[in-house]
Amino acid sequence: MVIDMPSFLEITSYIWFCNAAGLGIFFEFSDYKRFIEKTEEYKNIPNPILASLKLMAQGFLCLGVWLSFN
Repeated sequence: MVIDMPSFLEITSYIWFCNAAGLGIFFEFSDYKRFIEKTEEYKNIPNPILASLKLMAQGFLCLGVWLSFN
């Protein structure tokens, strides 16, 4: 339940949230706000940046091997 009126920036970020826009998943605004602020059930979500960088490095390594043998 939304108690306070959200700001213009909060509403716009909710509308253009890339996970919802790309996948078509519906999030209630209160769920979205708890996710962004990392409170309650979203408190222990791991940071995906390190895992993403590792996969990107593996991709570049495969690209380099493929280019050297081609």
